[in-house]
Amino acid sequence: MLERVVASLLTGLAIADIGVTYAVFRSSVYTRSQKIYQALFIWLLPVAGAVIAWYVLREYPPVKANTSDALERDNMPDGHIRDQRTYHEAADTGTSGGASTEDAGSD
Repeated sequence: MLERVVASLLTGLAIADIGVTYAVFRSSVYTRSQKIYQALFIWLLPVAGAVIAWYVLREYPPVKANTSDALERDNMPDGHIRDQRTYHEAADTGTSGGASTEDAGSD
């Protein structure tokens, strides 16, 4: 009887950990390396790790436009992906939005 209870609890725990691990890897909340560390956390501390990871995933809404970890790191606060070329040109010329100095002075 006790063996069945323990086996059922361990099976339920494994299923929960698998589900949370899957949700972490499908999420856009974490970068690739963070997803790996989060999975290790879930499996090394099965109950606490899964609960904390699930809580974090529920707190942050998904970002839809991400296709790679490089893009995740360059997202703007409103969820749009920054055009790196325009951003750097604007920083170099002192204008915003990548407008050239010719466009800025032709009023």
